[in-house]
Amino acid sequence: MPIRNASQRIGRTGERAVESLIDDHPRWVARRQDSDFGIDLEAELADPGPDGQVLRGQLIKLQIKAGATPAPSGAHVAVAVERAWLDYACQFRVPVILVATTADGQQAWWVWAQAWALVNERRLADARGKTITLRAPIAQTLTAGLDHDLADIAAGRHPVAMVLALRGVLAVAHGWENAAIAQGIVELLGRTDYPSRDWTIRMIVDQMTAAGSNIMHWQAQHYLPVMLALVRTAGDVLAAEDVVHLVKRGVSHSRVGIQALGALYDAWPDHALALGLPQAFAKAQLAPAAWYAAMRERFPGQHPFGMFIANQPEDDLTHDGVTLRLDPGVRDYLRAKWPSRGDSVMLDCLTAASA
Repeated sequence: MPIRNASQRIGRTGERAVESLIDDHPRWVARRQDSDFGIDLEAELADPGPDGQVLRGQLIKLQIKAGATPAPSGAHVAVAVERAWLDYACQFRVPVILVATTADGQQAWWVWAQAWALVNERRLADARGKTITLRAPIAQTLTAGLDHDLADIAAGRHPVAMVLALRGVLAVAHGWENAAIAQGIVELLGRTDYPSRDWTIRMIVDQMTAAGSNIMHWQAQHYLPVMLALVRTAGDVLAAEDVVHLVKRGVSHSRVGIQALGALYDAWPDHALALGLPQAFAKAQLAPAAWYAAMRERFPGQHPFGMFIANQPEDDLTHDGVTLRLDPGVRDYLRAKWPSRGDSVMLDCLTAASA
């Protein structure tokens, strides 16, 4: 004989309680998801009117976890979910709300899954388990949320909604094929203060350098406006390893990476100085990039830097066994090539100091 077990009964009780709570609210309409693939209910925001509710087309999706109990400290309710479900929830373009209810369905708390993942991206990147525990503050009840926070989330007024929307548009500009859009979105993300901002910027660095060392010159130039926008608006969050990652291509450096490095020294000179980049590049066996960073720190505040170097008196500029010999031929070469190649043209002229 088929058996309905206790967990199934508790789950159905929780779903009915949440559905009733939402549908009885004057500003919400609840709909069951008959085929449950990780979403139990859909709720739509509505405006009360003389003839009923005027639907607004602003939705949230809900997954119900019944049988939750507050932690002994009373500070939160812990809800364990499969990592695969959280990854799935983060693919939605509408908010996905995880609701935890008591076994009798009389109390319910909520967590916005995508916002939780945004704040905890670093933890998620390191996590290897099949389950993840989310914690809802004990004061974050579903009843109160329907009145205020959940309405703002459905309407897109919550601060996190803007960040998720920007990241969604950035994903649409896949492969940086629409560089103008990608540049604008990166600038907005760089200028916006939000949880996980640093992590987001580093993810963009990873995406821009994922093409590897064999990228064509025209492709690299396609990335350049995006990379410069990233550095100029959010260079203050880059660590030394991020900058090395931007510059390094295989066993050498990229011209686009050197231009980004120059933008970092122009826009964030104090931060760049604090990173110890000459030493970081030397450790990465990028002697030309180490030379460039050392020169930027030897002659701070000079812009455009390549032209400043080209106009220096005839001399050798040396750092850690690498030198730029400023004879008349090199100066003429720098002046001719700098407008099209930027500061990276200096690195083309470097020789061993002992040569």
